Amino acid sequence: MAIMLARAFELMPKREAVMFSDVPTSHLYYEAITVIQQAGFVDGSNGAFNPNESLTRAQLAKILVLALGLTPGGTSKFQDVPTTHWSYDYIATLADHGIALGDNGNFKPNEPVTRAQFAAFLYRALNL
Repeated sequence: MAIMLARAFELMPKREAVMFSDVPTSHLYYEAITVIQQAGFVDGSNGAFNPNESLTRAQLAKILVLALGLTPGGTSKFQDVPTTHWSYDYIATLADHGIALGDNGNFKPNEPVTRAQFAAFLYRALNL
């Protein structure tokens, strides 16, 4: 995910690099992870990036909205994304731009993103 995002978008550092406790400089994806962190897309959790964890659909929604420079907001039409969900505005924004299509009225925000789904999101995002 980090490699694809770093390559797909022209990312400019917006903040200082943070060393994640689980991403040493020798890590295969250290540079890509650092690029997306400096761009403001990811913050990690308790000092860790968790590179072996799955990215959720909600997390991807936030990343894509930030990468595209879109303003979070709108009204989500997905029945499984309540207005109280932390990613509501990001998901609504992607839906408004035709990037998030959902599945039978659901977005499944807490589900992991599959590779095929990631590719579809990225394709639609890059073809705005």
